[in-house]
Amino acid sequence: MLSFPPIFDERMVLQHGRPVPVWGRADAGEPVAVSCAGRSAETRADENGAWRVDLPPLAAGGPHPLTVASASAERRIEDVLVGEVWFCSGQSNMFAPLRSAEGGADAQAEADDPGLRLNRSDDEGWAASSPDAASAFSAVAWWFGRKRREALGIPVGLIQRARGGTAIHAFMPAEALRRRPTLRRSVLEPLAAYQAAPEAWWRQAEALPERRQPASWPGRESGNAVDGLFSTLIEPVIPFRLRGVLWYQGESDAWGFPVAERYDEQLAALIAEWNARWEDPDLDWLLVQLPNGPEQAASGPVAELSPWQLVQEAQALVPPRCARRSGLAVTVDTGESDIHPTGKRPMGERLARAADALDHGATVAQGPRFTGMRREGAALRLFFTDAGGGLRAEREPLPGFAVAGPDRAFFAASARIEGTSVVVESPAVPEPVAARYAFWHRPGWGLADARGRLAGPFRTDDWSWSLPRTPPREAACRAGSGPDPRAAPDAAGFTIAHTYRRAPVETAVVLAWDERCLHAAFRCREPRPGAIRAEAASSDDPAFWGDDRVELLVGAPGDAQRYARIAVTAGGVLYDAAGFNDPAGDAPRYHDLGFLGFHRDLDEEWASGATASAEREEGAWTAAIAVPFASLGVARPEAGTRLGLQLNRWRIPDGPLLHEWNPEGRDSNTGAMPPVAAAGGRRPHHAPDRFGVLELQ
Repeated sequence: MLSFPPIFDERMVLQHGRPVPVWGRADAGEPVAVSCAGRSAETRADENGAWRVDLPPLAAGGPHPLTVASASAERRIEDVLVGEVWFCSGQSNMFAPLRSAEGGADAQAEADDPGLRLNRSDDEGWAASSPDAASAFSAVAWWFGRKRREALGIPVGLIQRARGGTAIHAFMPAEALRRRPTLRRSVLEPLAAYQAAPEAWWRQAEALPERRQPASWPGRESGNAVDGLFSTLIEPVIPFRLRGVLWYQGESDAWGFPVAERYDEQLAALIAEWNARWEDPDLDWLLVQLPNGPEQAASGPVAELSPWQLVQEAQALVPPRCARRSGLAVTVDTGESDIHPTGKRPMGERLARAADALDHGATVAQGPRFTGMRREGAALRLFFTDAGGGLRAEREPLPGFAVAGPDRAFFAASARIEGTSVVVESPAVPEPVAARYAFWHRPGWGLADARGRLAGPFRTDDWSWSLPRTPPREAACRAGSGPDPRAAPDAAGFTIAHTYRRAPVETAVVLAWDERCLHAAFRCREPRPGAIRAEAASSDDPAFWGDDRVELLVGAPGDAQRYARIAVTAGGVLYDAAGFNDPAGDAPRYHDLGFLGFHRDLDEEWASGATASAEREEGAWTAAIAVPFASLGVARPEAGTRLGLQLNRWRIPDGPLLHEWNPEGRDSNTGAMPPVAAAGGRRPHHAPDRFGVLELQ
């Protein structure tokens, strides 16, 4: 009955310089002896037949036989090498084979190397690198292994265990999530809800705006089920002795803030759990940082940070805190329009360069890393460590930097290198308090050290993604004439943005008031040519609700049921209604021009008297709305008057996407999940108790 796991097979590589676990099954109580390269160890199978020995450290070299003998049988594994072993895991970009990568055909033709051994699955076993074996193997891992062979001259073994479309939680056992309260709530509890009532779970999930849907929650994909991937793909290899882990994953956790905002905790949990399971706190962790998309120049305020940047940030910051030695392959220069870039060679070779740095005593191998900041007049000086030989610009002028003032609105900044620091400034931000580099949709890049190692995306602030451009919950509206939407935003305005990798889409708003009206001016960026939809001829036209439009919802503070809704399409068609939110239900009721004004009886007719206009221009459209205060129940507007406020934009091309400013400053596509009403429904985005507060000044 003598046996051992499939990872022990001909042509395998064992880790040199460390005790080597070997384990398997035998008859209960049977003695077992293991030997390899002149080293041996003995044990006895336990009452369940399980056995394990730890061979003393082996010297690099080979080939050797590994012999396992019991009282009743003997097994001999031939052609065993001793060298360096790496576990290569993640999702589709780690799984992507050499044959599909840019330059893969040429590499495949030169892939013969008997000292580079590949293990793609338990079924396929180990194979020496050859054109056939390398063809289907991970391109990132293979290029890493080839560079390590060149650097070390000893055998290298690569174990590939990756699967496309998988979220990070799927690579951990359920108990690892259960021990961490936030992960228990965000992963295990949704799974339990799904298993209890899958149809109801999906109805709730699909009712959410596109970017809020739980794309990587357990249950949606079989590969993301808790325990499934870990038990079938990862656990069978544990505790095979490793030098370290290559990790390329995160795309499935970067599609929305609910998932991305917890990626740092999940990555920390993964590192801790794998180190403990492998019984090795000294595992080296080398990560590929998610690349950026195609570069796009910033115009006006740059977009708020996106889920993609939060995952990139976690990949840079978490491993140095959680692993004794770690490295990062920065890939800001390798992105393509597809999330599966074909240029895998730079990624693998940069991982190998990081491993080389760890060989020479480094504990963190990343390239230049931001360490601090100092204000110098209208500029910020940013300081860096690990800038071997000083900083340099790979491109001139140095792109990718942005600065913000106290209003937290970021503008593209000029940058100049001075030694191991960078000075950044922007004429749009006279009092800068924060800076970011390569930290928005499609940023520029170019900062490196003298050895050509690129700096990765970073930010000096720790501002929440959910904060608006003005302080949360409150906005000021200054007296003055109606604002010009083409000037938005200005000192009296703010920006709400949907930030997704494909394109930053910003909605700038300026508010003003006079003795008669509340004015709102919107400027809606639309980067897609011909994508602005404006087909409705009137508010009664069914096409109205399919047009691009903006909305101004105004209520009275403290009134959780009544509000006015004023909407205008990109074609200038106006819609106005009074709304009444039923606290016992989960959706508002609208009463077109025939319900109520604020503080009026329910049977009185109501009309806003609002006026609106809209214009289209290259890359954007603008709208202006003026609402008489009298229709809002405000007889005499004055400084200090406070109103409930909601600002929305419906952008149709993406399904639609809704931009929203509300009391917590959250975008409905990327903010926290809406609270669930007592009746069990989803709380509407326009419920008055979610309004922000507008104060006239």
